[in-house]
Amino acid sequence: MDQLTIVGAVLSAGGTLVTLLTLRWLLFRVLRRWAERTDSSMDDAILRATGLPSFIWAVALSANAALEWLPVDAEVHTWIERALLATVALCLTLVVANVAAGVMGVAVRRGEARVSSLSRAFVWVVILGLGLLWVFNTLGVQVTPLLTALGVGGLAVALALQDTLSNFFAGIHLLLERPFSVGHFVRLEEGKEGYVVDVGWRTTRIRTLLDEVVIIPNNRIASSTLVNYDLPLPHLRMDVLVTVAYESDMEKVERVLKAVGDQAAKDLPLFTQNRPAEAYLKRLGDWSVEWILRVELRAYGDQVAARHVLQTRILGAFAQEGIRIPYPVQVVELRER
Repeated sequence: MDQLTIVGAVLSAGGTLVTLLTLRWLLFRVLRRWAERTDSSMDDAILRATGLPSFIWAVALSANAALEWLPVDAEVHTWIERALLATVALCLTLVVANVAAGVMGVAVRRGEARVSSLSRAFVWVVILGLGLLWVFNTLGVQVTPLLTALGVGGLAVALALQDTLSNFFAGIHLLLERPFSVGHFVRLEEGKEGYVVDVGWRTTRIRTLLDEVVIIPNNRIASSTLVNYDLPLPHLRMDVLVTVAYESDMEKVERVLKAVGDQAAKDLPLFTQNRPAEAYLKRLGDWSVEWILRVELRAYGDQVAARHVLQTRILGAFAQEGIRIPYPVQVVELRER
């Protein structure tokens, strides 16, 4: 190999690398300025995902430019070209997978979608798997024997990781059937309830109304009976029990309860105005008459705050209208024999 060939290869590789890196710097500078002017975080996720791979692409193309100057054997030349092409293909696969997962993650953080980490990981693995098949095909590797070997080894791994795989496939089942989504309020058969924070590879995280995070294995959730309070609609009908004295004017009681419920719906976002408040006489008790005020809430988790508001307003309205809430009274009769 003469000196002129080496100099030509170095200059070709160096010139190509400098040119590509300069173009890369200018392009990223323009894209960053554009991203700073937008409110969306998705463009930032795309920039982060393409930073390192674009540098590797520049290096690979520079190496390919130098290869044209070097007097290497034809078979070696072919293998080097395949390796460089496989590197570019692998980087492109990682870019697509990371962009897809990053965009989904940004949408979740902004509340534009309700996607679990298992969904993002599943998409990432599927794209990566397809990309690896492309890389193996580029390198001339036969995929069928490789899949056979992986199948035999996978059987031994499956026996050793039965519990982990059970939770994983239960998570896939939850992902496909979608009995709930991230952000939904659910109650399990065992009594635990709260907002679904995330569905992972092995566990599902639920945040209770006391801001406690409960971590439950996926297979327990998949085999459990649960109630989803956000399906088909997140609205919830809630009853507030009220007792009044027997001497009260029942028509006035009904009118006051409805007025309290309707006014609360107008004043506070806890309630909806889809349906007017309803008041029903529930039962004639031993010492009082029991009424129910029925209202509609926007979400199940608002019950405590909504009940507090309604009960406080009912007490004030009853005091203003002269409606008495009786204390328990028992009458004892003494008879002489």
